[in-house]
Amino acid sequence: MKKMRGIILALSIASLSKIVNIKFNINQVCKRNRAMKFKYLVIGALLCSVNYAAHATLINTVEVDMPGGVPTLQAERAIWASGLNSLITEGFEGAFTVSNSIDFGSFIVSISGGPSLMQFSGANPSTRTEGNNALGFSSSAVLTFSFLENISAFGIDWSSLESSRSSLDYSDSEGNSFTNIFPSNNSVTAGFFGISDVNISSLSFSVDSVETLEFDFIQFETIQVSEPTTLSLMCLLLIAMFRFRRS
Repeated sequence: MKKMRGIILALSIASLSKIVNIKFNINQVCKRNRAMKFKYLVIGALLCSVNYAAHATLINTVEVDMPGGVPTLQAERAIWASGLNSLITEGFEGAFTVSNSIDFGSFIVSISGGPSLMQFSGANPSTRTEGNNALGFSSSAVLTFSFLENISAFGIDWSSLESSRSSLDYSDSEGNSFTNIFPSNNSVTAGFFGISDVNISSLSFSVDSVETLEFDFIQFETIQVSEPTTLSLMCLLLIAMFRFRRS
């Protein structure tokens, strides 16, 4: 009888030991799972913090002799636009009142430093890159574009660039700057300038010139706000799921 009790006690102790070990192993697995979940939560939070802020600014420029250089200019413009989505375009072909600050709805173009904005009309093969109309001004000035919504890309045609008598510098609200973007010394040229992968609300061209310059065919891409918003919601959902599983 005592022997039987000893066997039963031994079996009970062994069973209890197994239960304790199983419970210990389960606790270890749970701890590892929580650690893994926390690791993924940290990774998700880091992705959320990165969001869409990381980018590298790209520029496309070309300067061509006029007349006759328009196809080359248009080809470079097409390369710039090839990686972009829906572009808003203003070619100054419609009716508007010319002043030193013109509101086109999605952007305002203004000039400071002395000269006034002027409208040029007519099919001039030496200056027109698109359509029959353009805006311009004489001598040195600062031309500024301010946008209703932040933009990620901007393109513009310039013409009547006379030899070394004109110099154009670019700057924007994000801190990007480029000097003498059309350096050719040829007599009469036109140029395309395009910038992309930015997040800007305004940009300016500082012009040092003794000539009458024209600009035309403004194109830009507005920032798509829906994607960052969706990403933020996904991050919040991830955090909520993690807290729910812990509880």
